[in-house]
Amino acid sequence: ASKVSEGHTGIFVVSAFGVLYLRKGQTVYLCVSPEEKGSWYNKESGSWFSLVRFLPLRHPPGLHQILQKSRNTSGSCEWSVIRSMSTGGGQLAYINNNIFNPNYPTLPCDKGDFTPSVDGAYLISVWFTLRGNLPEKVTGCVGRRKCAECHVEFSNTIKQYNNTFGFVGLVDLEKGELVSMCLKSSEHTFSIVTATRSVQFVGDVELNGTFQHGSFVLSSSGWHPLTKWETNSNKPVEKFNVIDSGLYILSINVQLEVDEERLVGVKLEVTGSSNRDLLSILSNFEADSTVSYSMAVVARMNASEEISFSVYSNIKSLSVRNARFFAALVAKSNQFRCLSLRAKTSSYNSGDWWKPIEHWVNVDTKCVSAQSNVSRGIFVADLAGVYFLAAVVVVKTSSLSQQTR
Repeated sequence: ASKVSEGHTGIFVVSAFGVLYLRKGQTVYLCVSPEEKGSWYNKESGSWFSLVRFLPLRHPPGLHQILQKSRNTSGSCEWSVIRSMSTGGGQLAYINNNIFNPNYPTLPCDKGDFTPSVDGAYLISVWFTLRGNLPEKVTGCVGRRKCAECHVEFSNTIKQYNNTFGFVGLVDLEKGELVSMCLKSSEHTFSIVTATRSVQFVGDVELNGTFQHGSFVLSSSGWHPLTKWETNSNKPVEKFNVIDSGLYILSINVQLEVDEERLVGVKLEVTGSSNRDLLSILSNFEADSTVSYSMAVVARMNASEEISFSVYSNIKSLSVRNARFFAALVAKSNQFRCLSLRAKTSSYNSGDWWKPIEHWVNVDTKCVSAQSNVSRGIFVADLAGVYFLAAVVVVKTSSLSQQTR
């Protein structure tokens, strides 16, 4: 899970996302584990936990892989390609429909591709945990030709011995192209402790939306909606209007740069038949930081509703860069299993191991399985298949030195 730094107030955001395979009867729930024992933490309002089932495993191409073992980046490579990924040792991992390319050239900077088997939009998620002599800034890339051309880039300012960050969104890929996931830094060799990547075909490009926004600086404090978006073909878009009712995967990725410590936030909201927040979170950023917010949510949308994306700062002069918004229609019917929970505020005492997060409110009663316990945040898969999972947890800790996973 990726974590946004808490500055000096102990409030931060942990987000997790990915595509995984669930067997019939398998249980999914969220857990949090602070590294400092004997302390407490709050799950704050604004936290979300959602998932949705795709088509049966035999249909869409996709994969979910984990790093086999910790490895060091290579200082001689402009981009360090994440390789040695495996489905071994994880019941949630899978490879389907020949999407994985077991091509391992001899050059140390030239390994670790996957190859789309059909043209279309792919839901891609990736995150890394880094450790050691970390550089000030690390940049990730999902792109072709060993990341010589990036479909998308994302960056973080690193200020901790351990740091985790990632990306989630839609990428339009062509059949047969070699795609890599890479990291780049300046003059440092550090360890990649964990890495997980998911790639899942979600349909034709026309059925999904990918939008980007130019860089700008907030001239005042408060909430500011982002307008003047563009499609991949540079067509201007002022508003995001829902055409078809159904279950959607929505994700946002935005890079924020601050010169002094402040409270910042991002928000996805819907207006129309009902006005509601899909995501609304606030967290503290340290001074002189560059942080990428990456998060997603599964939401039921109605035709003619409008989606807007806003950013917040309690101090002016917040730099907003590389904002991307993604929308993928998963299903128009209620036959697809899903879960959509909003958090109640609750406190926990940390123990020796992972502690389940409880006290949730169900916001979508149309598709949850009968065996699931929504108040405790437990989803039980009554159908085997490939699922997309997204979680955003706003955490307040009792100790500034506390790390939460």
